Amino acid sequence: MRKIFISLCLLLAAACGSDNPTGPVAPPSLTGSWTMTFTMAGEITLSYPGEPVFRYPVSCTGPVPVAITDTDGTLTGAFQVGTIICNVDGDVQQVDWSGPLSGKRTNKSVTFSDGLCTYTGNNLTSGTAVCVDTATYYLFTMDGTWKLLP
Repeated sequence: MRKIFISLCLLLAAACGSDNPTGPVAPPSLTGSWTMTFTMAGEITLSYPGEPVFRYPVSCTGPVPVAITDTDGTLTGAFQVGTIICNVDGDVQQVDWSGPLSGKRTNKSVTFSDGLCTYTGNNLTSGTAVCVDTATYYLFTMDGTWKLLP
């Protein structure tokens, strides 16, 4: 009888073992509709054959709506149509921002991309961004910060 009681206690202790007294905690999820704010700055370099190289400062800021589906840490979704404000060498322009995104999430960090920018964070809802685009005659680079707001 004593062996059965001890075995039952050990079995219950193993089944309930956790640092959390209420049981295991579900991993966080980013599924939902968010507003992503960001502030970035960088440079556009134009280099045409036989012409001088031109460099222009660029900065962009704004909120953009984003829908994310988080399936066991795999992120998919889209930046929905939003307008950001960019300043290119003193010329302020409104730019429509939209398109698909994909990435990965762990319990404490996130990395996702929209094809132009890569967003990383040591927490799930804010971090840094790096954007790079190259073509035959130009190079566009920007970096900055981003934040997801409910």
